[in-house]
Amino acid sequence: MNMLSKADRQLAIDFDRDYTIPTCIHCGEPQVVELAEIWSDHSFMISTCCHLLYEELVYEMADPDFRTSLLQNLQAAEHLGAERLRRVADQDGQLLLDCELEVAPIAFSRMKAFVQRHHDHCPPPVCWRYGAGIWNGHTLVGVVSVGRPVARMLPQTAWVEVNRLCVDRSLPDTLRYKACSTLYAWAASEAARRGFDRIITYTLSTESGMSLRYARWKPEHVTRPKSWNSRSRQRVDKTPLVPKVRWARDLKAARPALQD
Repeated sequence: MNMLSKADRQLAIDFDRDYTIPTCIHCGEPQVVELAEIWSDHSFMISTCCHLLYEELVYEMADPDFRTSLLQNLQAAEHLGAERLRRVADQDGQLLLDCELEVAPIAFSRMKAFVQRHHDHCPPPVCWRYGAGIWNGHTLVGVVSVGRPVARMLPQTAWVEVNRLCVDRSLPDTLRYKACSTLYAWAASEAARRGFDRIITYTLSTESGMSLRYARWKPEHVTRPKSWNSRSRQRVDKTPLVPKVRWARDLKAARPALQD
């Protein structure tokens, strides 16, 4: 059993003696400011010792820095299972707790179910080499799946392809802020760690690709639409037949040097 030293015990006694709960200037009672409840959509409720103090806080929380600092002090991130609160964002007049995004492992089956439910135009992949999910607190915001290049003429062992990246667009914009670029950056970093030379992905020509640019990917080729269906091989096209942009990141320079 760990025992406190004499100096530590005296420090604890002095702290207990000196610390007093401040008195509310409005009601004269011990001041109370607590995080009363957090809902699944990341909205929250604060309780106070009196209505006047509550109204004062509501007024002060118009300042983004004040409300973020307040909710950090109330340990809002810990209640959501996150390490740090990124901000308290105003989403159309509703204040939401926005935590630092965290990329973590995810089961293949859960990734498939997420893509099936939320992807705009592609079905889930049938396999992968690796993948991950990205969370905002307890909320799964998006997933990424990385596999072999679909085009058979591309190197199948030295390259990998992000074949699905999907976020839940039913969530408020603020909760998915930077989720796509973070997943693209993680996929490239993980590919480099695993020893691959290059990572690629495709976007529709109508998509901006800004998330890829933020993650330092570069556009390198525009493909012509081609159907998998033919007279000799009947297939159903599962993705849109439109021009696509191929993006890539060269990973050779990013791979860690081997130690002798």
